[in-house]
Amino acid sequence: MFQCHLWLCLVVSLVFHATANGAVLLQFNFSGNLGNEASEPAVNVAPGITAFDLVRGAGLTAGGASGTTANTFQSLSWGGTDADDYLSFSFSVSVGNLVDLETLTLNSLSTGAGPGTLGLFYSGDSFVTSLYTFNQSGSNANITTGNSIDLATLTNLSGIVEFRIREIGDSRADNSGVTSNGGAFRISNFGASPMTLSGSITAVPEPSSLACLGLLKMVGAGVVRRRKQSSTP
Repeated sequence: MFQCHLWLCLVVSLVFHATANGAVLLQFNFSGNLGNEASEPAVNVAPGITAFDLVRGAGLTAGGASGTTANTFQSLSWGGTDADDYLSFSFSVSVGNLVDLETLTLNSLSTGAGPGTLGLFYSGDSFVTSLYTFNQSGSNANITTGNSIDLATLTNLSGIVEFRIREIGDSRADNSGVTSNGGAFRISNFGASPMTLSGSITAVPEPSSLACLGLLKMVGAGVVRRRKQSSTP
């Protein structure tokens, strides 16, 4: 009976295994990029999810690679607010797991003719509401922003989860008119660290595992009762 108790405890501990809070779920490392790559593969992907490449929507182009485009992922043709003008990255949660997100960290840059305001949107509400605003507006030719984005409200995620960065409005970053198709928006590493999505992954117990947990509770309660009875004078 004692060995059975140990086996049940082992099963329960495995069922409720979770990654640590704040753990790296996936990263995109732009170091060494020319800037005009067609897509960017994810690296350091945590067990329990499958990550998909960072890509541009059909309305955007990569453009040339020179100067400040190095070590970035560049996108042009932001003129207007077309439905296909976005950057996208996504991941799929493995069956039997749930994901809680914490933060997304990255650097963003717009050239003067590029988009002044962009938002991070999420597939959970069909990309309706911006979770975070990239304010790239200013008087400089290149406006760079370090972004640490709080995503802690996104919990118990399953299936395919997608994020999109889209322009909000149509104002140039240098505030001199509307966004030009020749203007660029670029994302890059967050300081010395790759663009990082962090959070935790928790295994969801199957019905058979829940039954095992119930059995363990029943056995434990029985042991307690027997001990009380044996200690009664």
